[in-house]
Amino acid sequence: MAGRVEIIKKNKKVLQIEDDEQLLNVAYYCRVSTDKDDQKNSLDAQKLFFEMYSSSQTNWNTVGIFADEGISGTSLKKRDKFNSMITLAKTGAINLIITKEVS
Repeated sequence: MAGRVEIIKKNKKVLQIEDDEQLLNVAYYCRVSTDKDDQKNSLDAQKLFFEMYSSSQTNWNTVGIFADEGISGTSLKKRDKFNSMITLAKTGAINLIITKEVS
């Protein structure tokens, strides 16, 4: 699986892992589009959500929470954390990326 990135289209199904013993290296991505205070609170809430969620997953190893603040979603140029995460995924260091919002 190293070096391969799979794009999963949005759907309502829950991810099913066939091998419960398999350890997954998981990354979480969150982003807000402005640097206003309410958006900063949203980013903090997203990070907290991911920290709590990952602690309940027994076969997940959290690689990191990658967060871009005040960055437009229309371009990848300034999304440094996103780009770092994708680079790690391409090397096989990340098996699963979870984001709370895809818009």
